[in-house]
Amino acid sequence: MDTYSMHIKRANIEHIIYPIRDRFIPKSISDYMQFIYSIIINSNRLNRNRILVHCMGGIGRTGMTIVCLELTYEYVMRNTNELEKNQKFIERFWHYPLLLPKYCRVCQAIATVRKARPGTIHNPLQILFVHEYYARLKSSSYMHQIKFILDLHEKLLSSTQDNLHSPLNLSHEH
Repeated sequence: MDTYSMHIKRANIEHIIYPIRDRFIPKSISDYMQFIYSIIINSNRLNRNRILVHCMGGIGRTGMTIVCLELTYEYVMRNTNELEKNQKFIERFWHYPLLLPKYCRVCQAIATVRKARPGTIHNPLQILFVHEYYARLKSSSYMHQIKFILDLHEKLLSSTQDNLHSPLNLSHEH
């Protein structure tokens, strides 16, 4: 075990890797949403209040991930029906760039991340990805599918764990 891994283990930090090529976006928006959503749900369930995000450059992919985490956290912490009721009419249709930040939640989240880390998330492809991510996040039918997939995954994991701990039936009777 290398020094980095030993420090992480001692600090009780869970290290999760989601590979994204430098200056690119995730290969699957659906897989990425499941990944981000599960991090938020698990950190809430385990009462962990800090999430460390990093990439080699620390600018594009890191900024993109932090914006997606912020938007997903906001989605999870609010009641979905409340979000839809309080949503401004223009926000339902206009979530892509070149809008006034006053009306664009994604633009606001990007601006917040840029204040904390100047120079982050300037790649147009990553910015468009975050806008599409947000559009899907706001789609109740799409998020229902994401939750359904994660629930199935969780059930599969727990049934596998149960099977691993149950006694084996070695009899050959049929």
